[in-house]
Amino acid sequence: MIGPMKKKVITSVFLTAIIMIILFGVLGFVYISTTSKEMAELKEKKADAKAYVLTRDMLAGNAISSGDIQLVEVRKESAASDSFDEKTAIADLIGRRLKVSAKKNTIVTDSIFYSDEETLEKDTRLQEFNMVTLPSDLDEGDYIDIRIRFQTGEDYAVLTGKRVESFGATGAEGNTIFVRLSEEEIVRMGSAIIESYINKGVNLYANKYVDPAEQLFKSTIVDYVDRYEKAKYETISGEATVNELGETVYSGDTQRERTLQEIAVEIGLSVEETKEIRDALASNDTATLDDYKTRIVVSKDLITATYPVKPEVATLIQRDPNIMEDIQRKYDIAALEAERQALLDTDLTKFDPMTGEEGPYEEHINNLTEKIDKEIETQKTERQEYLLNLLSQVPASTTK
Repeated sequence: MIGPMKKKVITSVFLTAIIMIILFGVLGFVYISTTSKEMAELKEKKADAKAYVLTRDMLAGNAISSGDIQLVEVRKESAASDSFDEKTAIADLIGRRLKVSAKKNTIVTDSIFYSDEETLEKDTRLQEFNMVTLPSDLDEGDYIDIRIRFQTGEDYAVLTGKRVESFGATGAEGNTIFVRLSEEEIVRMGSAIIESYINKGVNLYANKYVDPAEQLFKSTIVDYVDRYEKAKYETISGEATVNELGETVYSGDTQRERTLQEIAVEIGLSVEETKEIRDALASNDTATLDDYKTRIVVSKDLITATYPVKPEVATLIQRDPNIMEDIQRKYDIAALEAERQALLDTDLTKFDPMTGEEGPYEEHINNLTEKIDKEIETQKTERQEYLLNLLSQVPASTTK
């Protein structure tokens, strides 16, 4: 027989063994679960992705050219959320300027570039247009020229190399686009629109660039070291004086060394980059000097705008900068045209909302569209008379 004490010891050992088995089982389960999760995460991190990287070291302020980036395979964990992958059109990256210096093989992300808002001129504005005939295959981000064609056959470029920033509320199916314009371009476009309103048969239309990277952007190799050495000193002409014999005498020309800020403006680089050239020359840093001697500069190669702004129209716009918005509010022809199109797109097999009867009601639709057509023509005529009256009040001196 087993005594009470011995029985108690055996029971304790048995319970302890069970507890240990349960504990090790739980710990094993947790370990396996954690390890599986970590392995899955590690496998996910190691998965390959594609991203654009720099092909050379670049400095802040440099503009991207087609040769500065290439699409390569990278570890997924290395690609930031704002990196550019194979879905990104290379034309969307060309011409963008770096706001930080970056080494070769750096993954190209949106954060290393200046945004449009940071690089825009102060007078640049986002403008909305709904009176331009657009290509049927136009997409957001495409580049276009806006041209004006007269009944006489004359055809002029009003705006060139403009990026379609976005579409209106109806998207690409509509006729409203947004582009960024300078003050001078706003006046030029306003003049073209007014001319299309007061002259019948005038057409404002957009031409789409097939390959903007090649058609719009020009790459030039610039030797900034040579520019620096030529701009380092400024020649100051001697002053002219009259001696006691009444003769004009010129003192000799002198050389003045420009400041870093002055040299930077002269050669078209930042002060930091200009200082880097100066220091590289002093230390004979051939790698840096070679980079600045063969720097690729990307610029827009635009077709010159040929549309001649009418002086009286320019004066009218100058007097009332909001005249285009006022005209649109006063004669909202675009809204009428949208209403007419909605009627034309109506499913004639549905019930008539006017009578509640089912079946086609083509005659009713036709009557409504005819009324809208008449209203559109009436508003166009009134708009023409209104603008002609305003132009007749512009002083004759501005029309010469």
